[in-house]
Amino acid sequence: MFNNALDHGLLKFDSSLKHHKDGMEKYIDERATRLAQAETGQIQLSLAKETDAGGGELLRIRVSDSGDGFDHHQVANKIAADTQLHGRGIALLYKVCSTVQFLGNGSELMVEFNLPLQ
Repeated sequence: MFNNALDHGLLKFDSSLKHHKDGMEKYIDERATRLAQAETGQIQLSLAKETDAGGGELLRIRVSDSGDGFDHHQVANKIAADTQLHGRGIALLYKVCSTVQFLGNGSELMVEFNLPLQ
């Protein structure tokens, strides 16, 4: 979640860079360049252990960034059919979290894990 906020929210990466034969190498080089040139940007992370309405425990994680956000509705529609070697982070969250919620313009994400983790 943090990595997505950094790469897509602050550094404005498009995952399509990784489509190319040497895409991962280009991505790593470009990421280093963009990090060195970054002048502003913010990522906030919060973790909370809470009790749900049924008395069970959960871990709530919120990550927000100062980027422009994205159309999370469009991404959610593509998840089931995606077989790429990148862009699977959101799909993975839907598989392992009890709750996945994008807030605002997509620059904030809240997930919940039921505890204990199994």
